[in-house]
Amino acid sequence: MNDSVIDRDFDRAPDVRTMIAAMEQAVTDADTVRQRHSDSWDTRQCIWPGQSVDGKKWKHLQGREVFPFDGCSDMKIRTVEEVISDEVKILKAAFWRSTLQCVGMESTDEAHAAKVTTLLRWMYYTKCLRNLTIQTERVAQWRQTFGIAVTGIDWDQRARVEYEVLNLDTLLQSMEENAGPDSRLMLLDAASMFYEDAREGEAAEFLMSLSPMVKRGSARRMIRELRQTGQTRLPVPYLLRNQPRRRALRPLIDVFWNAECEDLQEARWIAEVELVDESDLRGRILTDDYDPAWVDRSLKYKGDRIFTGTWSQRGRGFAVGRRETLESSLSRDMDRVELVHFWHKAVGPDNVPALHRTIFCPALQRVMTRPDVALSGIHDFAHGDYPYVAHVREYCTPVLLDSRGSAELAEDSQREIKVQRDNRVDLSSMATIPPLLVSPGKVPPNLDWKPGSQIPLRNPRDMQFMSIPQNQQGSIEVERSTERGLDRLFGRQSEYVSQDKQALYAQDLVSGWLIEHRLCAMQEVALMQQYLDDTQVTRVIGVVEKPFKATREEIRGSYDIQIAFDARELNPEFAAKKLEVIGKTILPFDKFGVIDLAGLVSYAMRTMDPFLADKLVQSIDSASEREIDETQADLMKIVNGFDPALKEKGVNWQLRQQVVQVSLADPSFMGKLQQDPTAQQRMQGYMDWLQQGMNQGQNAIIGRFGTMPGRMAA
Repeated sequence: MNDSVIDRDFDRAPDVRTMIAAMEQAVTDADTVRQRHSDSWDTRQCIWPGQSVDGKKWKHLQGREVFPFDGCSDMKIRTVEEVISDEVKILKAAFWRSTLQCVGMESTDEAHAAKVTTLLRWMYYTKCLRNLTIQTERVAQWRQTFGIAVTGIDWDQRARVEYEVLNLDTLLQSMEENAGPDSRLMLLDAASMFYEDAREGEAAEFLMSLSPMVKRGSARRMIRELRQTGQTRLPVPYLLRNQPRRRALRPLIDVFWNAECEDLQEARWIAEVELVDESDLRGRILTDDYDPAWVDRSLKYKGDRIFTGTWSQRGRGFAVGRRETLESSLSRDMDRVELVHFWHKAVGPDNVPALHRTIFCPALQRVMTRPDVALSGIHDFAHGDYPYVAHVREYCTPVLLDSRGSAELAEDSQREIKVQRDNRVDLSSMATIPPLLVSPGKVPPNLDWKPGSQIPLRNPRDMQFMSIPQNQQGSIEVERSTERGLDRLFGRQSEYVSQDKQALYAQDLVSGWLIEHRLCAMQEVALMQQYLDDTQVTRVIGVVEKPFKATREEIRGSYDIQIAFDARELNPEFAAKKLEVIGKTILPFDKFGVIDLAGLVSYAMRTMDPFLADKLVQSIDSASEREIDETQADLMKIVNGFDPALKEKGVNWQLRQQVVQVSLADPSFMGKLQQDPTAQQRMQGYMDWLQQGMNQGQNAIIGRFGTMPGRMAA
């Protein structure tokens, strides 16, 4: 890339033409990658020239002679689709069933990190559920199809407008909030400006100060309404969304970078192309501080594409001149404006690099002689990274774009299976209506070899059907052999692939996938710390020990994210057996209490049903507080003449006994208890119930092992 893109001075006007040239060069350098991706799409979708809707080859569609005969089989074999669909299902299950945990980087952050985990899960499974559901599957589909996909992570702020009714009373209230309660006469004088022609300009300035959406022309109209009807409507913007957002992106279609890049975070530059409709573009004037005049100029170029169809084939789908997807042919894109977000590492006067972003409309820039951009400057994301994460299927070479997708690896197998099935269908067609052997004089001048055709004989004799070879077993065996090789290559479930290899392949697939989502989650937590205020956070997770909103320095390295999933747990029988072994074999030997039982219960619930676990499993602090509150309530019932409710399951017997002992040491409680013999009987029954619960737990262990662990003879 030209050095002029890496500015030595942040105040210098951005060199947009050099940015566009860098994108064009990247596409040229990666031309073979684009062709590979296009071929992979065609392979998965079963797209090739000359297809017919009836699944046959016809000369008039092929434009040439077809083999073995006109109308022979041309089946669509979905082998690649099956392979990728199975992998995507595994990836989706791993994402939604994985254990997500936020870990503090300091020892004192454990309790706070647990609440941040709750907040992140709420964001994922409630606030951002729709976005995550769609974008996660898209990324998985493209990752396995092309070998690489990208997730863009940003903060989604979308503005909408609501109208407030303004009259003299509300205007006075607004003025009083700014001027103070002791300026009533001054306020009444100020309010009169709305009814005096000479002070109309002053009144318009005040209305414009109430909302950024009120311009001078609108303000004068509102003043006329106030004079005529006594009230008017004030447009007030509000945030419809204020949350993290993921975007699934395709390399060389939606997102570009220098082709030789080995690590996306080390790229010299990254450029994302997006299509924006008018309402969202105007909304960014408020949420992203876009220049209003630039927005007006860009909207003149709706539907004008610079990067679509020329060198990215970005018709929002892969068309390749043969078959457009519905997405690629929709005319709605003609109502949207094409924008480029160009990110690069700029160096300032003090030689310290920073992340720089320039947003421009390439169609507008094409006709401008000077840089004309929406925004340009250091981006304010506090985490300091490119807001992109690469999802790479394999790392065979240092270059990211060299990663191969499953479609490319399975293409030969699908082609071979298609050949064998087409051959068998053609052979079956020939056997159903074999060619007819006739004397030479009865044969049409143009001999056509196909089912039902007539073949001349040199020695005249009675007409008869031609004998068709029936040996299809060899073709079936070739297909089976190809399928077995495919199963071994991808570690698929098959009698020819060992269970160990199946588990190894699935875990390798899942591990890389979850590492990529861990990087996404770390950026999202950093954005939440930057953009969520403590009031919003408190509504979700309650009062926090320290402010959640953090400075740029505090955000970097504040938390680590752990995402774990055992691919073997996709098999319910394995998961159940695993929990059974833990419960019957390991727990009884935990004489030092090193196993966190609350954590084990949470893990077991998440293994069975992660969404149900979020609803039912409490934190250990919440569970302990509930046990203490219930025990204290039981004791109050005892001394006030009521019988407590005694449960059989879900009771922390040891904790409840500790609460009882503390209460018995309280002189006030003991005084009430000693005054009532009936209460003493209830208290004795309650303590017996607790002791029985403790004994039953110990008896169950002794019943399995003959003694309590730790009491066995050495």
